[in-house]
Amino acid sequence: MSELWRILAQQQAGQRREAAAAEAAYRAAGELREQLFELWRRSTDHERVIAAVGYAGFFAVWGFTRELISAKLSAAAGLLMMFSTMVFVTWEVVQLLVLGWSVTSLARTLARNPSSIMGAAQALAEKQRTQAVRFASAYVVAVALMILPAVVAVGIMAGCLALALVADL
Repeated sequence: MSELWRILAQQQAGQRREAAAAEAAYRAAGELREQLFELWRRSTDHERVIAAVGYAGFFAVWGFTRELISAKLSAAAGLLMMFSTMVFVTWEVVQLLVLGWSVTSLARTLARNPSSIMGAAQALAEKQRTQAVRFASAYVVAVALMILPAVVAVGIMAGCLALALVADL
């Protein structure tokens, strides 16, 4: 009989260790999701600021250099930047729509059960974290589609401007 109790005690101890390991893994996964979400949020904040400054700078410089470069190259640079700007605006609108959908979902949950505000807020935060991870690959594509045309447009302007300056020497 004591052998049976010893075996049962060992099984219970093993189950407790397994449960503790599973809980630790769950907490680690949650912390990783939280870190990924924070990284996503910071990178998108930086991207917006850099894009806004870059677009403003390009269009300011383009305005006073258009007469120094050919009409076709000026138009090409402008079209590339318009494409880049269109991708940027589309990306921001998609993010706003997704956020709006999440907030609407939260509002519906609260309308059905007002006492579930904490659970609904946690669900919204979790949904935003999950969407951030899902959007990561789309984000890379969107940023590439914003940056590459802009770099080419700036290269066109810089090259033509350099040639115009050298020709005047």
